[in-house]
Amino acid sequence: MHKMEKQTFHFQTKGFSLNFSFSGFKTSVLYHLRKQQQLDEHYIQNHRDDLCASVQHTLVNILIEKT
Repeated sequence: MHKMEKQTFHFQTKGFSLNFSFSGFKTSVLYHLRKQQQLDEHYIQNHRDDLCASVQHTLVNILIEKT
């Protein structure tokens, strides 16, 4: 598994309130991927490890903040 030195991609979470929407986060990631895929058709394949690590990092931070 690829180890990320720093969080490569920063996804908007609109704050860490108790009203946070995981569906909204998923949509934010989807829009990011669609936009980048239009610029580079191999974007997801080329950045898969960092994308996954950034999503995981963001979700873990949200869960830690909510507990």
